[in-house]
Amino acid sequence: MEALVSRHDPGRVDATKTAASRVRGQIDIGALVSVVASGFSIDPSFIVAPSRDKARVALTRQVSMYVAHVALGLSLTEVGRKFGRDRTTAAHACRLVEDLRDDADFDFALEHLEWATLKLTALTVNK
Repeated sequence: MEALVSRHDPGRVDATKTAASRVRGQIDIGALVSVVASGFSIDPSFIVAPSRDKARVALTRQVSMYVAHVALGLSLTEVGRKFGRDRTTAAHACRLVEDLRDDADFDFALEHLEWATLKLTALTVNK
């Protein structure tokens, strides 16, 4: 499989090739969950668990759903399915996280999580 790194900037992921790989169903949601969970210091297994316990876990799950939708381009239906939720829950998560982006520190951290997710996803797609 061809590399997902842009020829113009060796450090930049080519989103069109990443999107093409997603269409073929090669996205490893575990990579995304691992990146976001480590950013929040949460055990990744809590993010995809069916329970609705602590607010910090819920926020981490919502950020994971947001990154899956915005950075990886998955539909809200796909996001909901991958996280064991429905499309409306994924949509709610995306709206909530988008509102939180008004905070500069949160936005900065989220940008880095999105970048790390794209890089790691590109690596897992190339296995």
